[in-house]
Amino acid sequence: MIKIISVTDLSPLFNSGGRVRCEVSGMKNRIKIRQLQYENEAAQRLLEFLLQENVILKTRLAEALQETVFSADQMNTVEQYQEWLLQKDDVIGIMRQEAASLEKLLIKYMHDEGTMKMILHKQKKLRKDLKLLAIAFSDLRVKFNGFIETLY
Repeated sequence: MIKIISVTDLSPLFNSGGRVRCEVSGMKNRIKIRQLQYENEAAQRLLEFLLQENVILKTRLAEALQETVFSADQMNTVEQYQEWLLQKDDVIGIMRQEAASLEKLLIKYMHDEGTMKMILHKQKKLRKDLKLLAIAFSDLRVKFNGFIETLY
């Protein structure tokens, strides 16, 4: 015999202490954590790419220094680009540390659910900082390429 149950018969399962509610909440958190892990891995790959691009620009600047005789104004510009590229190294390094810190928090969260608010705050900050860095780096690369082009 099949017993037909109403929604009200299930209501005890979905109250704040119900096991089903807890399992659904736990599943949502696992899905959220996995999404944040994917996003953090993508951020780490982007930071690695930007670091490599920065190395390439510094190498090109060094090559230009060896191959070209610069005027005083050009030399000032070369020094400015060198400073900007070194600053980008610093910013990328800091952001890589933040991404690694976030990764540790994501792993910790699997054992301690009290860290979710901190994780979400760090992830939001990392997204914002990464966007600003990517825009600034792209702008620097375009200006740098324009400067190098004027040398030849």
